[in-house]
Amino acid sequence: MNDSSFQPEKFIKFSEDLISNTDLEEEPLFRTVVNRCYLAAYVCTKHFLSSKDYRYSSNYEDYKQVEHDLRDAFGRKKGRMLQEKLSLLRDSRRAVDYEYPFRHHLDRWFVDHKISLAKNILSELQD
Repeated sequence: MNDSSFQPEKFIKFSEDLISNTDLEEEPLFRTVVNRCYLAAYVCTKHFLSSKDYRYSSNYEDYKQVEHDLRDAFGRKKGRMLQEKLSLLRDSRRAVDYEYPFRHHLDRWFVDHKISLAKNILSELQD
């Protein structure tokens, strides 16, 4: 499915709106927000790299190549920084999706940090 109206960056705004909804139970809310932040950062990064002639299959393991290509596309220093941020988001998403119980302290600071990482990645892609 290739829907050009899909805008993954809106997942970050959705996450910010969702996190401000105090009527929801914290743990599922926090887990959902972290997941959406990773998805936004990953899909936007993959789209950005694809626009620079990097090619990806539709394989679920494309994330490895996307992270690797960040170094090539942005140079050693900036590329490594972006790679590390995206990797941290991926690891956090994996943890909140699959760890029960969650081995870290899942709190507002943890979630706000992931929102900030995702926003930073998208900002760097636009510069």
